[in-house]
Amino acid sequence: QKGVSREDALRFQMEKELLERVQGHPNIITLYASGEAESPAFIPHSLRDKVENDFMIVELMEMSLEERLKGARTNRATREDLLQYGFRERLFRVLEYMLPVAAAVEYAHVIRGVCHRDIKPANVLIRQPDSRLQGATLDVRLADFNVGKVKEDSQDLSMTGLQQVAGTLFFQAPEQESNVL
Repeated sequence: QKGVSREDALRFQMEKELLERVQGHPNIITLYASGEAESPAFIPHSLRDKVENDFMIVELMEMSLEERLKGARTNRATREDLLQYGFRERLFRVLEYMLPVAAAVEYAHVIRGVCHRDIKPANVLIRQPDSRLQGATLDVRLADFNVGKVKEDSQDLSMTGLQQVAGTLFFQAPEQESNVL
């Protein structure tokens, strides 16, 4: 959007950079394209005075895990009440969400040297399995790398200078306050 703060503009640039770095894992949101256009011609006329020429095109998912657990904005029937299940079934359902997230985090950390620093249900996106297909499975993706950090000796790509502690307060580990990768 036009008129955003310098910090938000830098956060958008950071997210583009980090999302480009972590591409290649099936449980990380797919970035189809990103960049800055010299001409606003690619932006619809109705939006040209409202947005910058800076863009990211990512895959569309149905909802976040937060919406799934609370009930989607448009359809409360999509809510998954994990407490209605017995312990064993609940454990398997939680693992169905968490194992893909753990795999995405491992890939980002170990292979790409990127620390997400804001893992929470709102940043886990899902696509429900197609009920018409017997073998369809839940599709879980990690998204929103805008407060992430790159572990490289040559450069520090993070929002550390702009924000005291990266992430969302109620979802942080206690040691995250130290801001160390």
